[in-house]
Amino acid sequence: MPTVSSNSGALTAAAPEKSDHFVNAGRSVYYGLTVTIADAIGGFWLSVLFQALIVVWAIGLLVQLFAPRHPFLAPVIVIALALFTSISFFASFLMPDFLTGIVVIAAAALLTGWPRMRLAVRCQWLMLLLFGLISHNTNIVITGMLLAVGFLLVWIVGRRAPLAGGLALVATLAAALGLQAAAGLAVSMVYHAESSNPPFLTATLAEDPPGYHYLRDTCPDNGFRVCKFIGQLPEDSNDFLWSHEPGRALYATASDELRSTLSSEQFPFALAVLRHDFFGQLAASFDHFVAQLRQFSLLAVAYSPGLNAHLLELLPRDRTDELRASRLYEGRLPLSRFNLVNRVAIALSLVGIVIFLIRDFPRSGTVDLSRQLWLFVMLVILGVVFNAAVTGVLSNVTDRYQARVIWLIPAAALLIAASRRGALLSALRRARAPSPGDRNVAPAVT
Repeated sequence: MPTVSSNSGALTAAAPEKSDHFVNAGRSVYYGLTVTIADAIGGFWLSVLFQALIVVWAIGLLVQLFAPRHPFLAPVIVIALALFTSISFFASFLMPDFLTGIVVIAAAALLTGWPRMRLAVRCQWLMLLLFGLISHNTNIVITGMLLAVGFLLVWIVGRRAPLAGGLALVATLAAALGLQAAAGLAVSMVYHAESSNPPFLTATLAEDPPGYHYLRDTCPDNGFRVCKFIGQLPEDSNDFLWSHEPGRALYATASDELRSTLSSEQFPFALAVLRHDFFGQLAASFDHFVAQLRQFSLLAVAYSPGLNAHLLELLPRDRTDELRASRLYEGRLPLSRFNLVNRVAIALSLVGIVIFLIRDFPRSGTVDLSRQLWLFVMLVILGVVFNAAVTGVLSNVTDRYQARVIWLIPAAALLIAASRRGALLSALRRARAPSPGDRNVAPAVT
């Protein structure tokens, strides 16, 4: 059975979690629709096929962009990624996590390779980018950061401003924000309930010493409703948001009115904490970023006993039978071995990427394709870093968040190898081909 989470049941309903007067908009309606339609036609495995095809599609477009004369290398890269990286786990995970990596490579490709793309190829990249953006809110933030930094990097190193690619990204981001707003409005109208995201920022800040000290020193006079839980703080941010256990539950078991207020006050609360202890919170957020950058274990996809029990209650009966029969549910999947292989692949890939970035730094006379590949790899690395910053600082530190994009490191290394192999094959063909003058020379006789 495909991997599911505690949110997958809500996704198959094509709508976020809801109660009588409150709608949790933390999950995308658009991604939920794809899972619902696929489930109605062919079950969960059709969703896995759909997600795998998106990954194959993106890799094929990359090979077409950077090794255009050797398309046969695309399936080689796909197989290598499936065997040695985390993407096979996330392509079979009924969550939009795998799309973060797709968004990063789509944005990087559009910024670096736009001038060489045909119209049809540009449209394909924009379609992949838009679907990724409307499937998860963090993808919008990461793409915005890539656009800002990537535009300057391509302009300086590439010696030309990527105006067309940059404008295409801006338009796609605007379209995604519009579609997200429309979805929120539609859900609120259908369910006659308020739609809002969970208070990720409040949960994270209340766990950090600066945020907790601010609440301890100023509650209840500061007016924030999170003061209601000051006796349970500081608490792990995951428990703050999702726990149902007495003594640990906060947001998940709160009333609709209180959940709505906690969501709406998270940004004013963040500003208040920063005013109270700016440098302390800056140091705490940086620690989260560094910790998230290092945490990408595949053991995060394992089912816990508590999650197993929750999934059995959440999923339909025919799905629970599939769940019980899966190797992951039974604990028979060798995740430790997969995790070791994944880490070795990442380490080797990083060595190759560092050598490439140093040796092939664009200089005067560097051909456009090599310059664009160098810039693309740099943007991919930045995308992995930005993902750690966004999730570690704005949410909580967990292996799953970084594991969803860490496969981009081996993907970039394989793309470098494909480009170099393509150049090598072309050189060999030219060396073997006889020159026009040689065709008229008689063979030597001994």
